[in-house]
Amino acid sequence: MRDFEETSTQQHWAWSLKGVIAIASFYGLLHGLFRGLSSPVIGQDDVIANVYVQTLEAGYAAKQGPIYEWLLWLVQLVTGPAGASFLFLKYALLTAITAFFYLSAKRVLQSDVWAVLTAFSLSLIYQIGWNIHEGVTHTAVLTCFVIASFWAYLRIMERGRFGDYVLFGVFAGLGMLSKHTFGAYFLILAAASMMQAPLRRRFFNPRILISLFVALAIMSPYLWWLATQSDVLLRAAGGMSGLASTRYLNGLLFGLPRLIVAPIGFLFPLIFILAVMFPGSLGQVMTAWRGGFKFGPEPDYERLIHHMTLIAFLFLFLALIIFGIPRFFARYMHPFFLVTVIGLVAYAMRACRDGRQIRRYMLVMIALAVAVFPFRAGYLFVGAPLFCAKCRQMVPYQPLAEWLRVQGFERGTLMGGFRHVAGNMRLYFPEARIISLKNPVYVPPTKHQSGQPIVVVWNPATDGELLPKRAKTELERLGVTAIEDPQTLRIPWTHSWKPTGYRHSEWRILFINPG
Repeated sequence: MRDFEETSTQQHWAWSLKGVIAIASFYGLLHGLFRGLSSPVIGQDDVIANVYVQTLEAGYAAKQGPIYEWLLWLVQLVTGPAGASFLFLKYALLTAITAFFYLSAKRVLQSDVWAVLTAFSLSLIYQIGWNIHEGVTHTAVLTCFVIASFWAYLRIMERGRFGDYVLFGVFAGLGMLSKHTFGAYFLILAAASMMQAPLRRRFFNPRILISLFVALAIMSPYLWWLATQSDVLLRAAGGMSGLASTRYLNGLLFGLPRLIVAPIGFLFPLIFILAVMFPGSLGQVMTAWRGGFKFGPEPDYERLIHHMTLIAFLFLFLALIIFGIPRFFARYMHPFFLVTVIGLVAYAMRACRDGRQIRRYMLVMIALAVAVFPFRAGYLFVGAPLFCAKCRQMVPYQPLAEWLRVQGFERGTLMGGFRHVAGNMRLYFPEARIISLKNPVYVPPTKHQSGQPIVVVWNPATDGELLPKRAKTELERLGVTAIEDPQTLRIPWTHSWKPTGYRHSEWRILFINPG
């Protein structure tokens, strides 16, 4: 196996950081082009972000930080509110994630080959190899800063320079602005650091105050915004006080099995592929378990990751017992078990007997990475129940926008009953003021001028037949008192081979032209 590693690193540029970035960028380019050419409709999680970034704000929603919107706002300064902005940001983040995984794994595993294998093993995790393509916004940023901060942490452990603590603080602050669960990752990392004296000396060092200061400085605009949202804080307090005994017991019964299923689901199918491809890796897990608290004089990063995994399970168990939190789903496990991927590959590396196992593993990775494309093609083009139910990527928003243009709408105020309508309409009316009626936290500042048209679009199946109440409130703010009956627009879906009209989208449209 050592001969394979030496030969590979000498002959192939791919076993370097530049190679990892190049391959990851090419992978992202292919997926980005594939998605962009297949459908103009933006994804499930992108729609509300497209509404938010009409303005740059210190905060948008209390449940997660604003860093994704800030990055998207910067990208859209160049691209405008186009679908390409989301694809560019998504795959730039995925490339950064892959690069930081390579850098972190190289320090832990001390091998270029296994560092590359670790980086591209991410394609064997459903939440990253598949789910990131059609969903995921803030989670992509969270993933990036979890692994970036872990890399900065390793730099602290190896060198402990002033700049390393600053870098760690930058990534920690940005991570806290992605999702609040980043804080759980930070606590897990700190707790695992306490178990080894060399790590403890570097982490619990007065210089860590530099990291905390930098992180708080980065977070300060959002923290100030959050402090001013009294209604948000009251709702959060009400939610905590509403943990009645019946609800608690139900959460406990539901959460206990999820406590085991969710982490395995997050690492699926990688955890099983490694076990099959490197049979001795399970034995390495048991060895690590037996020697879990035996330490040498030097930092043991593999043991650190092992402890982080155990502490993550303990953290989730305490969250379940103390608060009765049952929402343990694979898509929420990134801050808890993302770094575990490096540990799993470390077990495989210890169990690997020769280069043939590595080659077979690489073939499996390539085969599954390629197999994603036909499955995505089925989702994006076929639109059958096998691939999607609501099939939102096939909804005819473009004909809806063309109809509105014919009616005379270009600038003004457009209210969408469902966030998908609002977010997608901003693609076609970048100069309009777009409001998502089901997201009352953010309403763009009033820039509506008298004489400009006002449009309310809603789906009777999801929003009801009557004009949404929030639309009435906004219309009153705009000085509209006389409201006519809405029109009904029914647009047929098109398909590559099915007859046009095999499905329809129906909207209620209230068009007000004060001029």
